[in-house]
Amino acid sequence: MKNFFIHADLDAFFASVEILDHPEWKNLPVIVGGKPEDRRAVVSTASYEARKYGVHSAMPTAIASRLCPNGIFVHPRMKRYLEMSGKIMEIFSRYSPDVQQISIDEAFIDLTGTEKLFGPPDETAKKIKDDVKKETGLTVSIGLAPTKYLAKLASEIKKPDGFFEVKEGNEENFMLSLPLKKIWGIGEKTLALLNKNGINTTKDLHSKPKNLLVALFGQVTGTFLYDAVRGQEKETFNQTPKTHTISAENTYPFDLTSKEAIETALLELSYTVIWRMRKENLRSWTIGLKIRYENFTTTTVQETSTREISSIDDLFERAKKLFDKKADTSKGIRLLGLALQNTESASNPHQAELFNFDEEKKRKVEEAVLKAEKKIPGIKITKARLLGKDSLKSIVFFVISSVFFIFFAQKTFSSPLTSTQTERNADGAGSIVFNSTLLPPQTEESDEIPLKEKKSLFNYSIFDKNVDFLAEGYWKSLVNGGFSSSFGFGSTPALSLSTPVVLSEVNLSLFFLLEKHWYFEADFADHFDKNTVAAGYYGDGILKNARISNRGIVFESGYSIDDLNRSPGGGENLAPGISAHFETQTLSADAILRYNSLEAKSKTWYGKNSVSEQKIELSDYETGFQFVLPSRQAVLAVKSVFVENSDGNYKDENGRTFKKLNSSQFLLSASNYSIFLSKEAKAYKISGTLPAVAVEYDSSYPASVALSELGTYGEAGEKNGSGFLGEAQDNFSKNLKNYSLSQTGKIDGNEVFYIQYPKKFSPYAVCYRYDAGLLSSGEAAVCSGSTSVQNENFFVTLGENDFSDVLTDFFNSSHIYADVFSKNSNSPLSAEYRFPFCSEAEEIYLGLKPSSDLKVCVRSFTPVNRFEIGTDASGGTVLVYKNGIQDAGAAYDKESGCITLSTSVSASDKITAQWYEDSSDSSSGAITAAGGIKKQFTKNLSGDFAFAGSWTLPNTDSEKNYTTLTTSSPGHALFATGLEYSAENFKFKNTGAVSLESSNTTGKCLISGMDEEKTETFYLAKDATVSIPDDILPVLTPRPGKTERKIELKSSKNGSIEAKNGQSDSSITGYSASFEWDFSNFSENTAESSPFWAGTSLKFPALSGILPSCGEFSLALKIDENSSFFSLSDFELYLQLGVNADENLSFEDKNQIPTWKIGSSKGQCDPDVKIAFNKEKKGEWQTVTVKISDEEKSLLATDCGGRLILTSKSKKAGRIFAGPYEAKESGFFVSTENGSDYEVFTAREKAGSSNYMTFFEFNNSSEETFTLTRYFGEINLEGYKFLRLNTKFSSKNLICDDETFLILTFDRSQSDGSFKTAVKIKLSAEDLAKLSQTQKFSDIKINLSEKKSNYGSVEKIDVSVVPTRFCAEFHSASQTELAFDSFMLTDSSPYFLLQDIVKTSWQKNGEIIKIKDYAILKDASFQADGRTSSQINNGNLENKNHFSGSAKTSFTFSEIYFSIDAGRSADSTMPLSSASHTVKNAKPFFKILNIEENYSFNHDDESLKKSNSLLADFSPLNFPFVFSADATADSDIWAQNQNISAKLHLKTRPFVFEMQSGAKQKIISTNSGETKYYDTKNYFDSWNKITSLEFSPGKTEAAKRNVFAKANLKFNLEKNNFSPEYNFYSEESYKNSAYITYSDKTSQTFSVPFSIKKNNFSFSWKKSTGGTQKTDKNENYSDDFEQLASTLNKKIWYFKAIPFYDIFSSSIKNEVLKDPMMDEESTENIYYTSLYSAGWKRNFFGNSKDFFLPQNASLSFERDIKTSSSVTDVCQIKGILGFSALNVFGKNSAIHLTDLFEQDEYLTSFSLTLKIPGQNFSSSVAVISFYQQDIFYIKKDETLKAGFEFSFEDKNNLSAKSTLVWKRPGESSLIEKFFVYFFRRFELFSAQKTQNQTRINRSDSLNAVFSRASSSSTTGTTVSEHNFFEYLHALDIQLNKFVCINSSLGLSYSCYWNKNASLSASAQIGATIKF
Repeated sequence: MKNFFIHADLDAFFASVEILDHPEWKNLPVIVGGKPEDRRAVVSTASYEARKYGVHSAMPTAIASRLCPNGIFVHPRMKRYLEMSGKIMEIFSRYSPDVQQISIDEAFIDLTGTEKLFGPPDETAKKIKDDVKKETGLTVSIGLAPTKYLAKLASEIKKPDGFFEVKEGNEENFMLSLPLKKIWGIGEKTLALLNKNGINTTKDLHSKPKNLLVALFGQVTGTFLYDAVRGQEKETFNQTPKTHTISAENTYPFDLTSKEAIETALLELSYTVIWRMRKENLRSWTIGLKIRYENFTTTTVQETSTREISSIDDLFERAKKLFDKKADTSKGIRLLGLALQNTESASNPHQAELFNFDEEKKRKVEEAVLKAEKKIPGIKITKARLLGKDSLKSIVFFVISSVFFIFFAQKTFSSPLTSTQTERNADGAGSIVFNSTLLPPQTEESDEIPLKEKKSLFNYSIFDKNVDFLAEGYWKSLVNGGFSSSFGFGSTPALSLSTPVVLSEVNLSLFFLLEKHWYFEADFADHFDKNTVAAGYYGDGILKNARISNRGIVFESGYSIDDLNRSPGGGENLAPGISAHFETQTLSADAILRYNSLEAKSKTWYGKNSVSEQKIELSDYETGFQFVLPSRQAVLAVKSVFVENSDGNYKDENGRTFKKLNSSQFLLSASNYSIFLSKEAKAYKISGTLPAVAVEYDSSYPASVALSELGTYGEAGEKNGSGFLGEAQDNFSKNLKNYSLSQTGKIDGNEVFYIQYPKKFSPYAVCYRYDAGLLSSGEAAVCSGSTSVQNENFFVTLGENDFSDVLTDFFNSSHIYADVFSKNSNSPLSAEYRFPFCSEAEEIYLGLKPSSDLKVCVRSFTPVNRFEIGTDASGGTVLVYKNGIQDAGAAYDKESGCITLSTSVSASDKITAQWYEDSSDSSSGAITAAGGIKKQFTKNLSGDFAFAGSWTLPNTDSEKNYTTLTTSSPGHALFATGLEYSAENFKFKNTGAVSLESSNTTGKCLISGMDEEKTETFYLAKDATVSIPDDILPVLTPRPGKTERKIELKSSKNGSIEAKNGQSDSSITGYSASFEWDFSNFSENTAESSPFWAGTSLKFPALSGILPSCGEFSLALKIDENSSFFSLSDFELYLQLGVNADENLSFEDKNQIPTWKIGSSKGQCDPDVKIAFNKEKKGEWQTVTVKISDEEKSLLATDCGGRLILTSKSKKAGRIFAGPYEAKESGFFVSTENGSDYEVFTAREKAGSSNYMTFFEFNNSSEETFTLTRYFGEINLEGYKFLRLNTKFSSKNLICDDETFLILTFDRSQSDGSFKTAVKIKLSAEDLAKLSQTQKFSDIKINLSEKKSNYGSVEKIDVSVVPTRFCAEFHSASQTELAFDSFMLTDSSPYFLLQDIVKTSWQKNGEIIKIKDYAILKDASFQADGRTSSQINNGNLENKNHFSGSAKTSFTFSEIYFSIDAGRSADSTMPLSSASHTVKNAKPFFKILNIEENYSFNHDDESLKKSNSLLADFSPLNFPFVFSADATADSDIWAQNQNISAKLHLKTRPFVFEMQSGAKQKIISTNSGETKYYDTKNYFDSWNKITSLEFSPGKTEAAKRNVFAKANLKFNLEKNNFSPEYNFYSEESYKNSAYITYSDKTSQTFSVPFSIKKNNFSFSWKKSTGGTQKTDKNENYSDDFEQLASTLNKKIWYFKAIPFYDIFSSSIKNEVLKDPMMDEESTENIYYTSLYSAGWKRNFFGNSKDFFLPQNASLSFERDIKTSSSVTDVCQIKGILGFSALNVFGKNSAIHLTDLFEQDEYLTSFSLTLKIPGQNFSSSVAVISFYQQDIFYIKKDETLKAGFEFSFEDKNNLSAKSTLVWKRPGESSLIEKFFVYFFRRFELFSAQKTQNQTRINRSDSLNAVFSRASSSSTTGTTVSEHNFFEYLHALDIQLNKFVCINSSLGLSYSCYWNKNASLSASAQIGATIKF
C-alpha cells in the first residue's frame, strides 16, 4: 500500500483568527503580540499584509511599530486560539484516525489507506482545505508526500493557502531540486563540512556513496544524508514514546532571539501542558525541554526535582531556569518543546510538601476550574501575559464540544536494523511525544544563583587569594544492533549482521573564579563540537569588563556606525578575540579585536516576488491532451482514436498494443481543428515515456486526401516543403524528417495515422500548455532564467482546462495552466501556435538540450523593499546587488534579519545579497576591529565617534583564493561621528563617515572553471548484467543516413549464456560484467546474412537524464584471456544504447535503438566510432568510444540501458567483460550554419586532476560558422581591470584570410529577445595563428578600463551592462580545436566612500487648530531623512555622487485624513522617484457615506497603483440596505489591470438578498503601441492615466476581460433550521490570445438544509452551462454584457431543465447540440453539468443502536455533457457511510456479552466512488474501501487495540491490513533482575531500595499486510504482490531515580512474490547514568 502523509500548517494562525473575529481588519496589517507602548512586548504572529512591511514573529513590537506604523497591534488570546485549533484538529480527524498534532497550528495527517474512503489523497487534501475554510474561515497550507519528512518540506512550497504534492517516484527529483541548505536536518556545521568536502549541491551529495558519507560524518549522520537526498528519510517525526509523557512543542516561522519572546513562548507551552496534566489526573517531578536552533541542531535536557510540579507558574519558572542554564542564546530558536516526564497518577499516595502554601493555592485554583469545566463544559483559564488588556478584567468562558472518542493509531516501520513502534495521541493542542532515550541525563534541580554567590565544589586559598572551582556534567550511552537475511525465489540466501552502534553524549562545564573578579571558563558540549575557553575580568572602576575568548566577543550597539550598517556586533559563535568596556558618569567606550572564521552565504530574489515564484522548464509542457489535424474535414472524419496501452486489444505492425477510446474519452472540435483527449485516455507521459496515439478516418477522408493535406517536410531553410508538414518545417532550423514519427501504419489490419509516437516529434502535438499547480491567482510570463527579464515575444495566460470532460472531478483536483503563445501565432494550424518556442528553443520539441535559458515563470506580485537573510550575518559583511550592481546604501537590521534597499525595486529586478556567517572552517576569515566613544552632552544632546574595520583574509588554499559569482570577499575600514538631539515632539540626528571599501579583497572573481558539467566515470553494479528476454529479438539498426545492415538476427541462432552477477576486478573500480556466449552446440552452419549471435543488456542508471545532452559515450571492455575469443576470425561486435534493461521486458521498438558496430575481426567499424574495439588487446582493459548524433539523442531521453551484441559464423565460445562507463557532456550549446560535424565535451586536464576544460573540435572542410553559447549568473564587470579568458587554439591548416575569425562576446538578454553587448572582441586569422603557436592554454587578456586586448581588437566594452551569456562565433574552412579552461575577472580596485545621513521627525497628537469646539487640524506628523554619498573610484569606474531621501506627512484636516509620502532613490534620474497619497473621511458623511482613495507612483520601476472605494450604509437611517463600490487599477512592465465592482445588500426578516456585478481586464504590457505600460515621469499626469484605466469602460486591446453578475437569496426560518437558498452566477470571459475567444459560464444552485428532531439533512442541486467560441473583437464591457445577455437568451433549454430529468434524459445531449450558439466554424465547445448532493447526519445515541445504525451518510451524483463536433457524456457517483459506537459488548456495556473487557469502542467507514463514461458501464472506474477500528479497555492501564483496512479497485489492485496492539503493566523482567543483582554485587546502590522503586511497562504489537498492485507502461503491465508481518515487544524499566533502562526486541518478515523474501530482527538497549 502506498503511504500518503499530509503536513497541514495554518497560515498566520493567530493573526488570521483575529481577522476572522474582526472582519473590518481584512486586508490590513494585523500584528499579534502586544501594543507598541508595552514594554518588552514581542510579536507572536503577523498577518501577511504586515509581513510585507518586514514584520515577523519574535520581533520586538517597538521595531514592528516603526516598520509598520499603521499596523493593528493586539494582545494574544490563547483560549480563543486553542478553541479554533481544537475545531481544526477535529476536521483533520474526520479524514484519518491518525492525526499527529505537533503544534497549536500544524499537524501531520496519515492518509494511507483512506483513498478508498475519501478518494485520491490530493483530492482529500483539497477537501480538508475546503472544510477548514468553510467551517472556520481560516486557510491552511498543505504538503502531500509519501513521508512526513517530505510533506513538511512540501507544505512550505506554496504558502499561503497553498498545496504542493511530492508524488511517489518523484521523491528523489524533488529533493534534488532543493538547495542543499533546504534539506531539513542539515545544520550549519554539517553544511560547512559538506562544502569543505566538495559537496555544494544536492546533486553533489546524491552522487556520493553511502560508505563515504558514513566515513565522513559517522553512521547516523551519514545514513541520514544518504537517505534524505533520495527522499527516503522517514523517521524524523516518528519518535518512540518510552515513558508516559505529556508534551507540547511549537515551531516558529522566525527565529526567537529576544528574552521576552522566548519567555512568552515558554509560558504558552506551560499553559498547554499543565492543563493536559490536570485533565489526565497526573503528577510529575521531571520536566523536559527541547530547543531547536535556526541551524536545526537540537538540544534536549531534563531536570528532576524532589518537589512536585504544582502549577502553571511553577512549571514556567522551572522551564525558564532550565532554558537559561542550557540554551545557546547566541543562536536564534526555531522550535521549543516542553514536557512533563515520568508522570504517575495523582491519586497515588505520596509525601506531602511542606511550606508550599502559595503553590498549593495555585494548584487548587486550577483543579477547581477543571472540575467546573467537567460540570459546565467550556470553562478555561488563561495567564494574564497571554491575554489582552480587556481580557484581564474577567475570566472568559467558551464552549468546547464533547469528546466521544480518542483515536489511537499505530504505524510500524522496519528495516534490517531497527523496528520501531510509534504511537501518536492527538488529544491536546501542541501535543507531541518526546523520546526520553534521546534526552540528556537528568540533573538535580538547582536554583539560579549569581555567579559570585554560587557554592563551589572546591575552595582554596593561595597566597591569600581566594579561588573557587565549579563543575557539573553527565555521560550517556546507547547501543543498538540486529541482523537481516534474504532468501527465496531462486535468490542466493544471504545473512548480514549490523555492527553494534554506541552513541555517547557529553555536557561538561568548568569554572575558576579568583577573588570574585578574575575568571577562567571552559565548556564542552555537543560531542565536543561546541567548546568555549575564556578568561576575563569583572571590575567596579572605569574598566567594567574585559574578556579574551574564542566566543562571546561582542561590540555594543548605539554608535553612529549602526546607521551605516557597519557595526561588527557579535555573539556566542566561534570568533576568537578580545573585548573591553569602559564607563564613567558621562562617557562610555568600547573596543574589540576579533578573528571571524567566515562562511560565505548568498540569497536571491526576483524583484517584488519574494512570496512565491515557480520557474518551469520549457521542456515540461503538457502532453497528450490536444492534437491539431490538417483540416476541419480531417477532424469530422475521425472514426476511432487509439492510445497505446499494455492492456489493450489492438496491435500495430511494430507489436505495440493499443486500446480504443470510447466516445467520452475524446472530443472533436472542428473549429479548433483539434482532438481533445481526457485524462482517462492516458495519452500523456507516463514515467517519462509518451504512448503512441493513432487515429482512424472514415471513408469521407481517404488516405490519399489525408496524405495530400499533410504534404512533405522538405529541407530546413529551403522552404520547399508543402502542406501541413511544410508549414511546420518552415519554423524549424533542423530537418524535422530526421526526428518525426511515421505518418501511417496499420492497427489490426486497418490503416491509421499516427499523431503521437514515443521518442519522436509529432507535428500534430500541441505544446503550449504548462501545469502551474493549484494556484488561486497569479501572473505568468516567459522570462530569462538568469535575469528574470520578461521576453515580450510571448504572452502567457493562466486558466483552467476548458476542455476537461467533467466540471467537478471526483477523482482529481483542478489545476491552473499557463498557456504560452507566440505573438506571431494566430491559428491552431500555425506551427507557432502548437510550438511557441520553435524559433528560440526548438530542441525541446525534438528531445534535445535547449539552447535558450528561457523559462515559464509563474509568480505572485507582492511589493516589498525589505528582504530577509536571517540574524546570523556577521556585522559589516552584508553586500546587496541590484541587477549585479552593488547598492552601497542598503541597510541590514540584525534584530529583524532584514535588508532595506536604498532604491525602489521593480518586478524585473534581480536582488542578490551576499554576506558571511561564522564558520567552523578556519581556512578563511576576516580580521575585525572596532572602537567608539559616546558622550551625553546635555539631557537632549548626545554624540559619538567610532571606527570599524573588517578585512577578509586570503584563503589558506592559494589555488582557491578568489571569489565566484555567488560568493564575495568584502573589506572595509570606516570612521564615523554622530550627533543626536531629542525633545518631546522633535528629533534630529546627523551622521557623517568616510570609509575605504573593497567588494573583493582577493582581487579576482572566477566566472567559470568549466567544471559545471563534469565528465564523470561511473561504475557497474553487481547486477548490471541482464539477459535479453526470450520475447525480444534485437535488430541491428543502421547508422543515421546509412543503408540497412545486411544482417538478420534469428532466435534460433542465439548462443547467449544467461547473465550472471558481476565480479570484482582489482584493476578497476566497481564490478566487471560478464558477457558470455557459446556457439559450439549448434549443429548446422550459418549464412553470412544470418550468423550466430549473442547479446546481453547492461544497466547504466547513472546516465538517466544525461544522455540527451552528451556527444560521446565510452565503455571499458576486456577480453577474457582464457576464452577462445582470439580464435574468432569473423566476429562483429555491436553496442546499442537507449535500451530498457529489464529482465521482464515484453516489448521493444526495434527502430528506436541506436546501434554502433564498435569492432570486427577485419578491424572495420562504423565511421562515428571514435575509439574502436581492439581484439589484439588480450586480458587488458580498453575503452570504446562512440559519438552520438543529434537525431539519436532524442531517442535516449527515456531508457538509459545498453546492450552488447556479438555475431560470428564460427562455432566457438567466448567471454568479454564490461566495466566502467562515462558520457561526455558540456554546458555549451553549439549551432552550425551549414550542418558541419563537430564535437564538444568537458574533460579533466589530466587523469586524477580536479581541473576541467571544455573542448570543441570542428571537423569542417569548407567554410562554416560555428556558434558556441553558454549562460552564467550575472557578471558585474565594474571594479575590475582585466577580463581573462584562458583559451587554447590549434589548427593544422588554418587559412589566413578575412573569412577566418573568432568573435568573443559577453552580453545580456533584453525584453524584446535581443542581446545587449558588454564585451566584444574579434580575433583575426593572424591573431588565431599567434594563439595557436603557443601550443598551450594562454590568457586572452582584455583590459576593461583601457578597452584593449592582448589578442584581437576590441569592438565594444560597456561595463555598465551586466552580462549573463557568453557567445563565441568561429568562421573558418579549416579543422580546428578550441578549448576554454577558465574565465576570470582580476585586479579589482578599492574605493573611498563619503557619507552623510540626516534624520528628523516631528509629531503632534490631538487638536492643533480649532474654531470653538470644531477641530480644523489635528493629529499631524512629519518625518524626513536624507543620505548623501560620494564614491571616489579607481579602475574602470567613474566617480559617483548620490542623494536619496524620503519625506512623509499625515494630518486630519476638517475631518478628512491625508497621508502623503515622497521619496528619491540614489540612482534615480528624476527629482521624485516615488510618491503616494491616501485621502479618506475620518467620520462618515451624513452618518452613512465613507469614501477613500489610495494612489502610489514609482518612477524607477515604472509602476502605478490606484484604488477608490465607496460605502453607503443606510442602517443608521433605518433603511435595511448597504451599497458599496470598489475600483482598482495597477500598471507595471508586466501588465495593466483593472477591477471594478458594485454590490447591494438587503437584509430583512426572514430573508437576505444580495446582488453584485463587476468587470475586470488585463492588458499585457509592451514597450510600445496601445499596450505600452504607462509613463511615470510626472506624478499628476500619471494620476490622470491610472484613473482613466481605473474607470475604463473596457479596452479593445485587453488580453483578457471578464464581466459577471450574481445574486443570492436566502430565507432564514427558525423552525427545523429550514434555510433554503438560491444562488445565480453568470460570467463572460473575453480572451485575446492567438485568436479571440468568448467564453461564458452560468450556474444556478438550489440548496435546502433542514433538521427533523435529532437528524440533520441537506440537499442541493447545481446546474451549470457554458461554452467557448471564436468571435470578433469586442470594444468594451458594454459589448461583453450584451453578448452575455444574448447567450443566456438563447439557452432556453438550460432554464427549462428540471430536477432529476437531466440525470436520466438521453435527449438532453441533443438539446445541447441544438443550442443556437453551436457552429462548427466558430464554436469550440458547449457544456451542461448537473450536480446533486444529499447528506444526512444524526446525533450520537450513546447506546447499542450506534453499533448497528450508521451515524452519517452522503451521496453525490454528477452528469457532465460536453459537445463540439462530437459529444462526451460522463456520470460520477460517490457515497459514504459512517458508523461509530462505544460501550456495546463489555462488562460495563449495554449488551453485556463478555467480561473479558470493561469498555469497548468502534469506528467503521465504507465508501464507493464510481465514474461511468456515457452509458458504457464496462469502461467505468470504481473504488471501494472499508475501514474498521476497535479499542478494548481490559482493565486499568491495560488495553487492546485492533484495526482493519481494506480497499479494492480490481483483482490486481487491492490491499488489506490488520493491526493489534496490547499494552499492559509488567511484573518482573530478567533485565530488571540482572541490574538489581549487579547493583547488589558491586554495592552501587541499595538493591532493596532499587527493587522497590522499579516500575515495568510492556507492549506487544502485531502487523499483517497483504497488497497487490499493478503498474502499466507502454512496455507491459506488472503485478506485484507483497506480504508483510511484524512483531514488536517493548520493555521499559525505571530502576530508580538514577537509572532508566529502555529496551525493545523486534522481528519482521517481508515477501515480494517471485522476487525475494527477508527476515529481520533487531534489539536495542539504552542506559542513562548520572554522575
